[in-house]
Amino acid sequence: MDEMKVLLAGQEIEVGGEKLTIKPLSWADTLRAVTPLGKIVKFITDNGAALDAATGGLGQLAEASKEVGEDAQQGRSGLLGGTLAAIMSVEGIEEVVSALLEIGVLATKKDAAFIESLPLDDAITVGRVVFEVNRDFFIRTLAKIKTKKKAKDAK
Repeated sequence: MDEMKVLLAGQEIEVGGEKLTIKPLSWADTLRAVTPLGKIVKFITDNGAALDAATGGLGQLAEASKEVGEDAQQGRSGLLGGTLAAIMSVEGIEEVVSALLEIGVLATKKDAAFIESLPLDDAITVGRVVFEVNRDFFIRTLAKIKTKKKAKDAK
């Protein structure tokens, strides 16, 4: 199946004991997603140095995720837990968590309680698939936000 068919059909995943089909956001949902996405981008641009310091630039996590095997899995879990703890210590992260939850609800058509109850691995899977299926929308929106910020900073 080519990439266009995947985007149009969405992607089916199983999380929290349920099968979900993540489809591209509807026109109305894209309008609803702009505000939470803007909050996430603002947080990242405002706190980039703090996030890099807290996570080692995420380089360690990326390397650990390439490893295979039970020992690597345990190491990755510990590193992921430490990375998440460091990220959660950055001021303002609660607003980002809320924005991610809002986007998850829009994309899955499930209520917030369902998304919040997911184990971490399932929540990450939902986030990854939501991004993959809606990649063009997210990239276009991020580019617009970044361009507006550069223009504002230039003044």
